[in-house]
Amino acid sequence: MIKIIIIFILLIIIFLLYNYECENMNNYNSFLDSKTSLFIHRRIYDKYELLEITKLPICYKNINANLSSNSNNIINDEKSISYTLTDLLVNTVEINSLNYNLIKLEWKRSRFLYNNKPVGIQLHIILNSFKDINNVYIVIPLDLKNTTIESFVNLFYYKNLNEEINGYKNNKNYINLKKTNIINENDTQYVNIADVDTRIINENYFNGNNTYANIKNSFPDINNNGDIYKNIEKDHNKYDLNLEYNDLDNNLDNLLTNVNQIPTYQCCKVSIGPIINFNLCNLEKLLNNTTKFYKLFEESGTILYITDPIPYNEKIGLYIRNVIIDDDINYIVPSSSDYL
Repeated sequence: MIKIIIIFILLIIIFLLYNYECENMNNYNSFLDSKTSLFIHRRIYDKYELLEITKLPICYKNINANLSSNSNNIINDEKSISYTLTDLLVNTVEINSLNYNLIKLEWKRSRFLYNNKPVGIQLHIILNSFKDINNVYIVIPLDLKNTTIESFVNLFYYKNLNEEINGYKNNKNYINLKKTNIINENDTQYVNIADVDTRIINENYFNGNNTYANIKNSFPDINNNGDIYKNIEKDHNKYDLNLEYNDLDNNLDNLLTNVNQIPTYQCCKVSIGPIINFNLCNLEKLLNNTTKFYKLFEESGTILYITDPIPYNEKIGLYIRNVIIDDDINYIVPSSSDYL
């Protein structure tokens, strides 16, 4: 009789632990501690291994996002392209009635597979609650396709060009810009010439042609590093997951719209790019329409909630892949019995 009572109590404890972990999107480092872990049978994926998303455990979340726009610099820290939100109170996300603030977006190289096809880039949506020091990570695998880019973002977003020209008439950067037909005095594009610096010296900085054949001549960062151009050309179609979408317009191509917005990494500190104004309306729509997530753990204890892939512009995605490197994070997949 005592044995039956003990078994019954243990079953109740396991059931409560499972529901507690599933209903709260927090980090639980104690779960993954090597000495106290409940995950005795687990599979560790190091940075050289690919991981199939569709075989991960699934959970469901109700999301109500309320996002608008934000202006800040693009950052390259060698392992990610990131964008930090400056107005946290404006961009909020409610998950299962818990309130969070959107604090950061990160593009990273992906080590995921989706239906045995490699994912090239993944977008991390990082949320924080004032009531908890732990962040929530929603990860979106990006299906690199030849999509049409929405032109919302104004590159080098500061002041109207006509105002800038008056202060830079004698600036050699302005002279080179005008010489190469990047700007003219009647243009209304937003530009801060100080941010363009030495990159505009190249006469082929921008020729208006977005085809792969002209990438090498269009962007000086690629000219200065032939490997980037070669890898972009080689990887064309490699990260297309061959998925069908009911609405190709349901994407995040309105965030980064031009590779010139993405700084290349200069050792040995973070590289700061131009200030970009992000319209987060597409991201809001995407989050509000997503309920299913695949769950994965990092070795640190961080929980990743992974969505199904969405289409993403291939040229932007491949460029990101080639200006950052793989991270060194180990993923942990507990055995299915550990979720019971």
